[in-house]
Amino acid sequence: MRFNNLSQRSSDNNLISLFADIAALLLSFLLSVMIIFRNPQIWATDWLVVGTGVLYCVSAIFLFHVFEMYSSIAIGFKSAKVTICLTMVYATLLCVFINLFFVRRPDLYLLSACEGAFSVFLLLLWRYFQHLYFIHRKNKSKILMVEQMKEDNSRVRRLKYSCLDIYDAWYEQVDVNDMDAVKKFMEEQFPKYDGICLMESIPIHVKDLFIKESLRLGKEFFIIPAMYELNFTKVMLAFFDDVMVFHIIPHHLSAIQIFFKRAFDLLFSSIGLIVAAIPMAFIALAIKIFDPGPVFYKQIRLTKDMKKFNIFKFRTMVVNAEQMTGPTFAQKNDPRITKLGRFLRASRLDELPQLLNVFLGDMSFVGPRPERPFFVEQFIKDVEYYDQRFTVKAGLTSLSHVCGRYSTAIEDRTLYDLLYIINFSLLMDLKIILLTTRTIFLKEAAEGVDYQEKRVNHQSEK
Repeated sequence: MRFNNLSQRSSDNNLISLFADIAALLLSFLLSVMIIFRNPQIWATDWLVVGTGVLYCVSAIFLFHVFEMYSSIAIGFKSAKVTICLTMVYATLLCVFINLFFVRRPDLYLLSACEGAFSVFLLLLWRYFQHLYFIHRKNKSKILMVEQMKEDNSRVRRLKYSCLDIYDAWYEQVDVNDMDAVKKFMEEQFPKYDGICLMESIPIHVKDLFIKESLRLGKEFFIIPAMYELNFTKVMLAFFDDVMVFHIIPHHLSAIQIFFKRAFDLLFSSIGLIVAAIPMAFIALAIKIFDPGPVFYKQIRLTKDMKKFNIFKFRTMVVNAEQMTGPTFAQKNDPRITKLGRFLRASRLDELPQLLNVFLGDMSFVGPRPERPFFVEQFIKDVEYYDQRFTVKAGLTSLSHVCGRYSTAIEDRTLYDLLYIINFSLLMDLKIILLTTRTIFLKEAAEGVDYQEKRVNHQSEK
């Protein structure tokens, strides 16, 4: 039997995942206690041992939540592997630091390390079997992606294939200018599926019909938002007489938010520059050895209020890379990128010098990624609301950085940037920074624009 309620099924899966994760962490703790203390009853007499186990378990589950391991859409197994390893490292370090400053018991260091090793093994093992189940199960919920009739269907096709591990997904195109065809489409297609996903190309009057029909049939629906729809993600409720009104304020940070964000940037950029000084020295030396030329690359970018500044990066391309091509985005397998540069880009280590930009106040730790004036001029003309990105400082990392890739379309990156500005908080900044540490280890997140992938076959797959 197939679940008709997608959210209920997702909630049930997340609850199972939560209990399974807790079970794996507790089992890891018990195995560690038996190996180190050779006395499984020690938990009844030594509260510091128990406290270490509880702290490890609670911090790991909290970090799993931050890393969105229990989100409505399951993350891929590659991301899950990286998340598990990073979470266990962070949880182990937390226990070690607390022991170092408050307890100073050598056996608890060993307990934390042993628990971390067992946790990685057990969590990876069960998550792998969960991944196999998701891929091969036969009762996947069916979801239909709908876009307006057009020649280029590459975007909806990519989205369809991206969620096949989770859903039995398909897509259809509909002539939104023919209302009879729209109504016939709803009558014939909607009953076959558990959920409906509406692409941003669907005009508002047709979208309204689709939503009404989905609700009437008890179908859940997903909407890929248009730019203006982001304004409704954070509204204040007001009343004019007895009429409900959505009050939408301009998208900018308050004076208090700006103060605390700057204090946060100063503190952590100072710490970052001290911690990163030695690694940066080795990277600079490696660049000089393997590709003689300038170590640093300086380029004009735009930050808040479109103010120009010089961004600093480690050089990852050959000298004078744009002399022949002019300004252009990095491509997938770009021949201009050096061998060392590929590693630096993939690991995001080429961005380390931007800690100085953050310290100087040109950038923030988190904010829309800075673009070059040449591209900004084009994007302002072509992308709706693009200029709203400049109500905050450019960032070392961003929501679009952790949710997308270098090759993510500029329209989608702008959506992420505007969503960040509308919902800004320091807690959100901390979450994005943590998510960035995972992105560093995901190779696909660092890929440039693949122009070959744009040459899609537009013939029907049906």
